Amino acid sequence: TDYPAQARQIIPPIDPKTVMTPNPALMTRGKAIFAQTCASCHGPEGKGDGPAGKGLNPMPRNFTQNAGWKNGTRVEDIYKTLNEGIKGSSMVAYTDLSKRDRMALVHVVQSLGAFDHGASDPKATAALEKLFASAGEVIPNRIPVSRAVDLLCQEYAEAHPQGRP
Repeated sequence: TDYPAQARQIIPPIDPKTVMTPNPALMTRGKAIFAQTCASCHGPEGKGDGPAGKGLNPMPRNFTQNAGWKNGTRVEDIYKTLNEGIKGSSMVAYTDLSKRDRMALVHVVQSLGAFDHGASDPKATAALEKLFASAGEVIPNRIPVSRAVDLLCQEYAEAHPQGRP
């Protein structure tokens, strides 16, 4: 997957009330991000059966099943996974997504499993709320990978006109 070019964004702090519980706008945004970012490995319904996930070991998480979640299934657990990734797996951190977008994904991932995700820890919830309300964020410029490769090749060719290092 190649990402479209995106200009730097400065995002102000978030009102925690707008992201801590699912709402229609957040779910719509989360579903769009899931389709673009997650479905290739986790599958369109979150069953861990996406085409890019077939060769991964361990296999991608099946969000519809309660068993085997590394960090847990609560809001704060899923946010942690999106924020840090999971060591020893192909699950990377998604810190290139804004905090609001990561929370939108949290709610979508939870919605895929019809099981009890457990009550959130009040301290963890308070920490998330503080994170959202206390500081804005800067999302840096992003260019497509194909464009980055072209630029690197061009820079190398200009620095090494003989084709040698």
